[in-house]
Amino acid sequence: MHLPFFRQAVLKLNLSRLIFILLCALSLSACVSPSYDGTSGEIPGNTQLALSPNGQRVLVSWNDSSRKLHAKLLDLKGSEVATTREVALPPNTLTTAFANNNEQILVTTWDKQVNQLLKINLSDDSARLIYQSRYNLRFPLEVSDENYVFLEGQDTENRNNLWQRYQHGLKTILNYKNYNSAAPLNVVKDALFILEPWSPPAFRNLSGELPQGLRALVDKTTFDIQCADRSPLTCLRKNLYYGDQGSYSTMEILNGKQRCEIAGRWIDSSEVLISRDGSSVVFHAAILEHGGTRAIYFIKNVGQTCTASSIAISGKTMR
Repeated sequence: MHLPFFRQAVLKLNLSRLIFILLCALSLSACVSPSYDGTSGEIPGNTQLALSPNGQRVLVSWNDSSRKLHAKLLDLKGSEVATTREVALPPNTLTTAFANNNEQILVTTWDKQVNQLLKINLSDDSARLIYQSRYNLRFPLEVSDENYVFLEGQDTENRNNLWQRYQHGLKTILNYKNYNSAAPLNVVKDALFILEPWSPPAFRNLSGELPQGLRALVDKTTFDIQCADRSPLTCLRKNLYYGDQGSYSTMEILNGKQRCEIAGRWIDSSEVLISRDGSSVVFHAAILEHGGTRAIYFIKNVGQTCTASSIAISGKTMR
């Protein structure tokens, strides 16, 4: 079962309405978002995204109403989707991420007997076993070649989880802090860290030294921060608010002293990612209301002005 802890949706995924392409550069002005008419796309709430290090490939995977796993690879050319194709993932895939290159992905599988960390070549869908465990494996990350980090359960109920490093056939614990749930790690040079959204939010450093200026990015409404591995410090910040119609989030890209707001009040935003090189952001969110129609949004960070446009993608209906 793919992402069993997410809500299983029964909506069909229509590729022609799959994704908005928003072109966004880092500047002091706000990004401009298109108007929302409620017809922008239909994707299940359990949709999972993986973004390549160069920000030009997006792996989209989801379970349909019969729990069958589907996956599509979107190749981008500049601000447009150039090609799409199906990718064969293990039927019991739990989480996905790109490796530290643009040609391979990391997959963790979920099973009652054995769980695996696999590396899959996108050229031919061939898979190589990296590590296996009797407990849950999530949020795989290849820090450098064959240097892997992941969150591993410590009991059959997976109530306790530890961040582990796996390198040269040896596994070591990165930090003895137990997690019931977590989010992907940030990697900036030799630093591995995560923002814990407690009150107040605070960073936990698992390896290396925290980048200078990182703590100054957090305020009382900050829910998540994802950083690129580049200088000056480039991060995507997600702030959470509560209004008359329920909760919503706002997002902005921070690049040194420059800021770019991804304009809009984003409802139930999920799978929020920034590419390793800081050039792209991707996420999906409900368009008009909680539990309603969702769309995938892609933001390109390419210049000195912030503009936005939407692009329709042709293709077959994905069921």
